[in-house]
Amino acid sequence: MDFKIGFLIRPNTIEANNEVTFLRSDGFKPAPYTESDCLAYGFIYNDSKCWSVQNSTSFLPPDNQNILEAGANNIIGVQSSDCTIIGINNELRFNDKNSLIVGDRNVINDDVNNTIVSGTKADANYKNSQVLGANQIDDILGERQTTLLIAGADTTNASNTVSYINDDGATLFNVKDNTIISFSAFITGVRVGGTGAGNNGDFKSWIERGTVVVRGSTGTIKRTRQNIVTDGTTTGWNTTADLDADNNLRIKVKGANNYNIKWIIRIEISELRPGIDLS
Repeated sequence: MDFKIGFLIRPNTIEANNEVTFLRSDGFKPAPYTESDCLAYGFIYNDSKCWSVQNSTSFLPPDNQNILEAGANNIIGVQSSDCTIIGINNELRFNDKNSLIVGDRNVINDDVNNTIVSGTKADANYKNSQVLGANQIDDILGERQTTLLIAGADTTNASNTVSYINDDGATLFNVKDNTIISFSAFITGVRVGGTGAGNNGDFKSWIERGTVVVRGSTGTIKRTRQNIVTDGTTTGWNTTADLDADNNLRIKVKGANNYNIKWIIRIEISELRPGIDLS
């Protein structure tokens, strides 16, 4: 955490008992501090000491900040901030930031930021996503919903490479047990470097479509691919969709040796959770 303007000390550590220690700008620690110092960094001042949120391991502020509500019975989790809720009986869970909910009985799960959720009983699980729930009040959470995601990847050779949501190198869409989804992935690769034949700006686009069902924790995928357009030298470039062992949907991309290619994948998912055992 950086020094706040006008302050010569900043938080240094959070001890096991949740007490916050401070560092002075000249490197001296533990530095003495005042109640104003503690509160300025978003912590709790009690019994002449500065405390973090219970069980917190970060410097996140303890209170919800800048939450705008137009509706009743909404639940706002600890450390959620800068969100707007229009509707009733919605829920922001832990540490949600910069999101919008419009509707009723929708949920944004822990650590899901920059997300737009609308409708009824939508279940949002991914950062930078848009989720629409089209359910009745007595349906289960997320029974019928659509999710819009963006994934990305970079390739420099002819290996099949997994694209990840938000190009974060880790996150994939997980298909829950006893759930069926249909997906459309709009894929574009563009050359940005390399020594192979052709030019920067050469590109190719595809659509991967398919359906995934998970029955008794066993996933099955049926898919098809459509070539849309190509321009320049794109020999060997390709895409495919599959499932990993944990029933995560993977959109794989394949370039060519000596070609530096950037990829963007727009994934639209229609999801049905029927609430019964499909096995």
